[in-house]
Amino acid sequence: MIRSIQLSDDDRGFLRSLLASLNLTQKIFGERAGVPQGWLSGVMSGKRPAIEPEMLTRMGNAAQEFVKETEIQGLDAELLEKGIAQVFRIRQETAKLIAPPGGAIPPYAANFIERPEMEIARSLLAGTSFTMSVEGGRGTGKTTFLKWLQEEAERRGFEVAFIDCGDFAPARELSDDQLEPRFSELLVRLAEYLEEAWSLPSVNKDGMCFTNWWLRMKGPMGAAHARPRLLILDRLTRLGYNLGEYLLKLIRNIHNSRHGVALSFALGVDADIVAIKQDLTRSDAYSVVQPRILLGRFNDQQIRLMLQLVCDENFSPEWVQAVKGLAQHHYCQPYFVHLAANFLQTDPSTEALLKEVADPKGDFQPLREMEQYINYHEPVEPELKEAYKEVLAA
Repeated sequence: MIRSIQLSDDDRGFLRSLLASLNLTQKIFGERAGVPQGWLSGVMSGKRPAIEPEMLTRMGNAAQEFVKETEIQGLDAELLEKGIAQVFRIRQETAKLIAPPGGAIPPYAANFIERPEMEIARSLLAGTSFTMSVEGGRGTGKTTFLKWLQEEAERRGFEVAFIDCGDFAPARELSDDQLEPRFSELLVRLAEYLEEAWSLPSVNKDGMCFTNWWLRMKGPMGAAHARPRLLILDRLTRLGYNLGEYLLKLIRNIHNSRHGVALSFALGVDADIVAIKQDLTRSDAYSVVQPRILLGRFNDQQIRLMLQLVCDENFSPEWVQAVKGLAQHHYCQPYFVHLAANFLQTDPSTEALLKEVADPKGDFQPLREMEQYINYHEPVEPELKEAYKEVLAA
């Protein structure tokens, strides 16, 4: 996975002095760099001590453009440009970055694979507010898709908040008497996160609960000057059935009453949703989610592209069918293809790949553990069992 870069106090001090020297507001600088103002404010205040390399590069490129355009008398442009190069670590060969297996592939990585379903998302971003989902089994690329959606939305002027619901998940399923207090706690944390991410006015969080959360948040979110906003909730099903159902009902209520508020939702929904004893996709609260984008397996062209991009000059056309054949019985097929490409990059032999796949402690062990989890949580009910396998085999 791509490691974030830690900013020092000196780095943040330089950024503040840079904006002051150029007579720039955070809003103007953020718009040029393509980063949300709330996010930038968090970086400058130290609340976001680490940021992704691509975001740092964006800020550096924007800073360089402003320095070249400035006509401020007495400004030492050369000194500022040296500081920008040092602090922002501008990368000239971003396109050559190859993301390793085991995490979301950043949109700027060379081995980022376009999905046809991304055209659906692009059309949504050009229209009115929406509530959509990205569904599929583990290892099918849902988080990669949602990270791309975040990038695409920000590029189009959206303010985006990306939340991994796994961070809010309880250790175990909640009893009825625990549910409401735990959900109220989740809503307070969600409000705090959005206040920071979107620079919203602080709202009263005392007694915050299901019935008043949107009433309190709607005003700040609906400010006339606000850009359209997108709230991405990845791994929604990690909350468990009870909390997940409550959150879906809240989203449904917001969906039906967000008149005047440009707020959209994108949900990451696992196919192993039945691990929480119920199928949330059959919930009445899920009825407002449209479209539902199902991510399935890579086709031949996508397999070829992943192998070519990762292996470069070592690529052999015969690998495409070999990898496709080996992957056909694996639920997490896109993840399998990425692992196979990574292996063939250093050992360009399909015979060696076959042995590695069979090795219980080899490179494919994480995939094996993931699929053991999927098999363990296969539902007993015939109807759910069929739906479960249908999603996994898509």
